[in-house]
Amino acid sequence: MLKKLLKLFLPPILIKIYSYLKNYQKRKYINNPNTLFDGNDSLFKKEIMSSKLYGEYGCGKSTKWV
Repeated sequence: MLKKLLKLFLPPILIKIYSYLKNYQKRKYINNPNTLFDGNDSLFKKEIMSSKLYGEYGCGKSTKWV
């Protein structure tokens, strides 16, 4: 409902800017080859570096990184 009201009163350029900014963080992590997940992957990397045994299935970025 709120989304429809905003579309009625806001210029289309503001809606496009909002959409771009909303998805900016996600695109930033996807386009960065050193990032494994959407969001902060530092805890995962820290735990893997201190692990002696690790099991995983798949073929994504985390598997290749490990």
